Amino acid sequence: MKKESLTIPVILASDDKYAPYLCVTLYSILANSNKNDFYDLNILDNGISEKNKKRIEKSLKEYKNKKLIYIKTEEYIKKLDFIEYNPRYTYTTYLRLFIPQIFKQYQKVIYLDCDLIVNQDLHELYTTDLHNRALGACPDYFGFTDLKENPEWKNYVVKRIKLSKVEDYFNAGVLIMDITKLKAINFDKKCFEILQDVNSFKYLDQCTLNILFRNDYQKLDFKWNVQWHAWACDVTINKEYSAKIQKLKDNPGIIHYISTSKAWTHPEKEGADYFWENARHTVFYEEIIYTNLKHFSLFSIDRLANFSTVRNIAQYSKNRFNYYRCQFLASVTFGKLKRHYQEKKKILKSKIKDVRLFLKGK
Repeated sequence: MKKESLTIPVILASDDKYAPYLCVTLYSILANSNKNDFYDLNILDNGISEKNKKRIEKSLKEYKNKKLIYIKTEEYIKKLDFIEYNPRYTYTTYLRLFIPQIFKQYQKVIYLDCDLIVNQDLHELYTTDLHNRALGACPDYFGFTDLKENPEWKNYVVKRIKLSKVEDYFNAGVLIMDITKLKAINFDKKCFEILQDVNSFKYLDQCTLNILFRNDYQKLDFKWNVQWHAWACDVTINKEYSAKIQKLKDNPGIIHYISTSKAWTHPEKEGADYFWENARHTVFYEEIIYTNLKHFSLFSIDRLANFSTVRNIAQYSKNRFNYYRCQFLASVTFGKLKRHYQEKKKILKSKIKDVRLFLKGK
């Protein structure tokens, strides 16, 4: 049966520092989209430079079924001055709480964090039936960890968030938001009333949303927020959830690199390849590699292929330029000089391949 063509509004929020990862997420949305659908890609813009906006546009230029819309957020950021600054949770993360106020023109939207990769068509997610609820979300993986190893989490969720089951606590990185229903319940006013006590929350705005929608949100299919900590980090997951994740990790709808361990800081971990496969199609690819080289010191040496791989990553852009230079010179020279450029091209090709295999975890 042919899908009905839709305009799908997607909301993301980013500052300039996170622009490269925003771009990779946007690319993944469009690369997996139904070309009959049109995407309003709304960016809550907390200071993204014009230079980076142009680079994002360049990375996405092959896709015509989209419109990039940047919304200035200064007036909303000012309303957050009562919240104590936290370097881990910048003011950008709170911008999702203003969505019903800003996007009154839509009936329903998808909200996405920028540390995730879309791996399937969002048409299916957008048309999910919320069964008359205002919000759709996926349970947070932390609720399926071995609570004997982490009893304080159960204590926090039950006593502070006041949920009867830890499995009902949801992750706020992927949301379907019914704008009409959220406005009807005075969403933003209620959120900011709860936020007055934000310093007692572990996950700030996420905990705020869990309190507001306590036991009253539509649980989405797990595939729409496959949180890679469930297998990429040293945590024990219960058997039922583990079995679901094992089935989903080979073809997730969305893979979400939650917490401080990201695909770009830990490219050797299983599941990071989804990120790198999309990143290499953007103009930010080499910048992401170079920016995150400092994190390689956190890897154990045996996890790195060897020191030459690290050097090749640092020189990736230069090696790629020289490869094409040698390719050209080999085509216009003769004899000994031609053989020189052919040999040099072969060496450079090997170095480039080494980096690409490393980023794929091979």
